[in-house]
Amino acid sequence: MNNMDDNTLITTSVVNVSELRIGDKVCFKGHEEPLFVVGIFAAPEAVCESKDHTGTVYMDFPGNPGDVIEAEIDEILKILDK
Repeated sequence: MNNMDDNTLITTSVVNVSELRIGDKVCFKGHEEPLFVVGIFAAPEAVCESKDHTGTVYMDFPGNPGDVIEAEIDEILKILDK
């Protein structure tokens, strides 16, 4: 695990789409800048058939003047508060 600051930790495990929620803090693998989940797309069969590592996540950060950021579920890590 990597420390972002004194209040947060980054998980090193793969994020499952069924465990991700709007408002969760995430970051791209290899980066520490926190982003907030604002949208999740996963085909119903991906969740029902336990293909939790497929899906698209839409993220944003405070003060972003442009479009939201899009990534595949396997490109991000979930940030957990202490």
